[in-house]
Amino acid sequence: ADHIKNILVVDSHEIFLALFTKSLKHMVPHASVATVRSTEEAMIRIEAARKAFPQRDGGSIHGFDIIVIEERLSGPSPIRQRACGLRTSAAEQRGSSTSSTQTGGEASVQQRRSDDLTSGSDLIRHLVELERSEGRGKSIRPSLMIGVSARLAQDREKMKKGGADCVWGKPPPEMNSRLRNELLKLLMKKRNSK
Repeated sequence: ADHIKNILVVDSHEIFLALFTKSLKHMVPHASVATVRSTEEAMIRIEAARKAFPQRDGGSIHGFDIIVIEERLSGPSPIRQRACGLRTSAAEQRGSSTSSTQTGGEASVQQRRSDDLTSGSDLIRHLVELERSEGRGKSIRPSLMIGVSARLAQDREKMKKGGADCVWGKPPPEMNSRLRNELLKLLMKKRNSK
């Protein structure tokens, strides 16, 4: 389980962010769990994590060993709401633990790209494409992508086609040592095949 150090959860609903955080911390107590509420915030957080936990120091290509992504992300992100002058509640502001600091032109490229990402499967597809393009000819440490949906029957195929390594319904499966070992096995298999 030491291979799972950083986990990112992307969900627009604060209740599910809290549920996933609590459950994941119980299942992998030594791991850091970060949460964001939109694809835009996810891309910002991933870019920051890539710098904080580079692959040369044992980090994954996206800075997180596991990324849990809700398929049906809703509404404008809290970052965009503030930028557009829209009101946000205190709960919404607390719901995102994202740093919004970026440097240089890299931020604008990531920002423009995240505007095109409107669903969880879009985000998964984008991250898998980044893994493929950056992994050409060199060894990478990919992230395990978990797609999540309350409408699993409708969304499963879309998330799998996007590149999800596994998919969960809501509520998620019981977060216990058996699931932790399954996730670790999937992660190691994915990393050993790259």
